[in-house]
Amino acid sequence: MSIFKLDPDSVSQRVTARGESPRIRSLWATVLQGALGFGLVGLLAFAVWAWGGRWLMSYVGKYGFYGEVAVAFIGLAGLALGRLVIGPGALARFYGLFTLGFVLYSIVWCAIYFTLPGQLPGRLGGKLGEIFGSAAGLAVLCLLLLGAFDARQFFLPCWGVFFLLATLGYYVGEPFRTWYPGAPGILVWGFCYGAGFGAGVGYVLYEAQSRTRELLSAGRDATIA
Repeated sequence: MSIFKLDPDSVSQRVTARGESPRIRSLWATVLQGALGFGLVGLLAFAVWAWGGRWLMSYVGKYGFYGEVAVAFIGLAGLALGRLVIGPGALARFYGLFTLGFVLYSIVWCAIYFTLPGQLPGRLGGKLGEIFGSAAGLAVLCLLLLGAFDARQFFLPCWGVFFLLATLGYYVGEPFRTWYPGAPGILVWGFCYGAGFGAGVGYVLYEAQSRTRELLSAGRDATIA
């Protein structure tokens, strides 16, 4: 994925050319910012469901509705996660990368979720559709992110942590929809899902930029946060 120029050598060259001292965050700062930032994105994206879900379903159908929610996630993602990428010009590059990754994640998730439940009985089928759809979609997104940073060697541990955090956020938030019917429960669920997903992205981005941090630290071109 050299098209995005987020590999360690490209980032180091841009930093040297600009003469800047990019900010390098710790693991916990990266994960926390990812969780809080994308948690807010999740809340706003689920607000589309909470206040416009029925209207959208009636005009664009089920698949169109899911597409609208995905667009809300993508549109806000760069603002929440772009700062976690080291180096000048990171926001625009990350926006392009994340847009491609989240679209593929959504397609894979929906393809499995809407297919698997029909082959299995009752609620069990739905849960398996969610779990397998999430696992496969996150694998695609994780591999794409790591590939852009030339860090595919971290795929298995990053995918495992990403899946764990995203699943935790999703299922911790889901009961709130039952406990607090209507918009309040949906919004809490959206924040929890976004927080788990964002924490996972934060972890992946931190590991993906390990070599970049080494190069910049060796050249004393970075400010540690």
